[in-house]
Amino acid sequence: MERNKGNKTKMDDHRSQFIRAFRQWAEYTIKEGIDLTTMEPQQMELVLQTAILIIKYEPNYCRQDGLDLLERLKELGSTQAVKVIKEGSGTLPAEDIHYKNEQIECQANDVFSIITIRIKEECADSYAKGLDFICRLMEKGFFRSYQIRLKSQAKYIVSVPGLVKSQTHRFFANALQYEELHPKLETYARLAIVEHEWYEDTEGEKTCMPGTYAVFGLGLANRRYFPLVEAYMERVDEEHQSVQVAFAGAFIMQHGIDETTLPTIATCLLSCQDAKLTKYRADFETAANLQALAGIMVSLAPHYASHLVELIWGSMDNLHKRQQKEKGECADGFVAVWAAANRMD
Repeated sequence: MERNKGNKTKMDDHRSQFIRAFRQWAEYTIKEGIDLTTMEPQQMELVLQTAILIIKYEPNYCRQDGLDLLERLKELGSTQAVKVIKEGSGTLPAEDIHYKNEQIECQANDVFSIITIRIKEECADSYAKGLDFICRLMEKGFFRSYQIRLKSQAKYIVSVPGLVKSQTHRFFANALQYEELHPKLETYARLAIVEHEWYEDTEGEKTCMPGTYAVFGLGLANRRYFPLVEAYMERVDEEHQSVQVAFAGAFIMQHGIDETTLPTIATCLLSCQDAKLTKYRADFETAANLQALAGIMVSLAPHYASHLVELIWGSMDNLHKRQQKEKGECADGFVAVWAAANRMD
């Protein structure tokens, strides 16, 4: 592993082989009922490292297997396992997992993917230090699927319906109150956004990708963050996340629908499997907006273009009927949208 750390492909391949071999050995040993207390220390260390490798490098859904191994070692009296559970794997430098000053205290555990933050003074600098701490962890390979345990007097939330009111959410919503921290929040969001990763304290219909609270708050606060919103939406797994649907509505309410907002709105809608936008339909149906929408749709694959139509008008048939009825200044716009959505290429 040491010799290949300069070659990511080889490193990933070798690590995968090690994990598979170690995991099979550990699972066989436990399944067969072998008394682990009679093992040599090196063998117990092997089980410990197997657990850490699974937790750190296997897909998120495998993490519980590693945690179960750690708990088994703890039951058998492994002081090292107890230390790992309490403090983390030990693979990150001490200065990266703990920070403290008179305003804030931060502690990270990479085994349980928990960042504990205690805000001692509610001010921009406290949240700046917290964001710096989180970003440094991300850069060092800390899990994107994590949660924050927050101790803070402030209790803000991002104005998007349906978001879980978790401590993770509250940390970023609190930080968003300080406009001078918005660039730092964008830096965090671009580090955190990873497909198929989720905040650990969300589930079901409230599941959301890391970076969600920062992206949503920034996107509603200032037009300069429209590109960030689009970058986020392009990574969303719409089969396992739906909070972006409510954000699309909040975005339209905040910024309106015109030629400047339509590209971002379209990107949001393309990440939504289902959304009810009938109350905004009239805003889409202006001559300028229809032409702008048609221009966006022409650059999309036909099935994406028709998906936009379904979200805005309900179906292609509905759009066709609406186009045939329109005799005023919007007629050309409807023709352009219909043509863009009805392509066969």
